[in-house]
Amino acid sequence: LGIGINLTNKLEDELLPIASNLRELCGVSVSPEQMLEALLDKLSHFETAKLPNIIDKYRHRCITLGKEIDVIPHNGEKYTAFALDIHHDGSLIVKRASDGEEIRIFSGEVSTRQREAAQ
Repeated sequence: LGIGINLTNKLEDELLPIASNLRELCGVSVSPEQMLEALLDKLSHFETAKLPNIIDKYRHRCITLGKEIDVIPHNGEKYTAFALDIHHDGSLIVKRASDGEEIRIFSGEVSTRQREAAQ
């Protein structure tokens, strides 16, 4: 599970239409330690036996599936792919545009923003 939570930081202008931070949304400042403690507390309630159900819910709500995306792995070599599905282990299954190979993405960054802006 990869998530980013903006606590109090000022956002870059290009992120303002699509992002916010907790201080602006809730009207209070939350320290990284407080956020981590609350997040770990909530995540600790998930049981491994419920993982398939969680993956199904995630798959249903994932806005990336069925779209052309930019993939930016940790080595920084960006490529274009089509988001196909969520694997039962939580990885993203994509079809690379350059060669049609289906691969699973375990970490890195994916984005539809540039694709949507071009349309």
